[in-house]
Amino acid sequence: MAAALLLLTAIGGCAATSGKAEQPAKSQPSATMKVSVTYRERMLLPPGCTLFVELENLSRLDPNDRGVADAFLPIKAAPPFKVVLGYDQSRIVDTLRYAVSARIEFRGQVLFSGNTRLDSPPWAEGKAVEVTVKQVKR
Repeated sequence: MAAALLLLTAIGGCAATSGKAEQPAKSQPSATMKVSVTYRERMLLPPGCTLFVELENLSRLDPNDRGVADAFLPIKAAPPFKVVLGYDQSRIVDTLRYAVSARIEFRGQVLFSGNTRLDSPPWAEGKAVEVTVKQVKR
């Protein structure tokens, strides 16, 4: 019950109604990246699922300090899910490795998860990064 209340509070605080996720107000994004998330299973998700997308610096040793930017989006339609991820371009170093990870959660449980490694920056302008998530085995 508490997890459902927390999820509803988080979803209620999200102002993304146009199908695009916004970055929290950590810093002003100076660049954006289009991300398209899909899965291969032929099924619809239950109402109340949330998509989380994160741009990660894979060169960092501490897994808790890899995040460059993140966004979340309440899922209200069938895939592919389109997200515009804003990030601070000054945090990107050309010689380091990056990835976009995505996960779909329902009531605090991860249903799907996956990531895509990126070529070295700058990434292709206007072209969406494709992330295919796979169903988590229970």
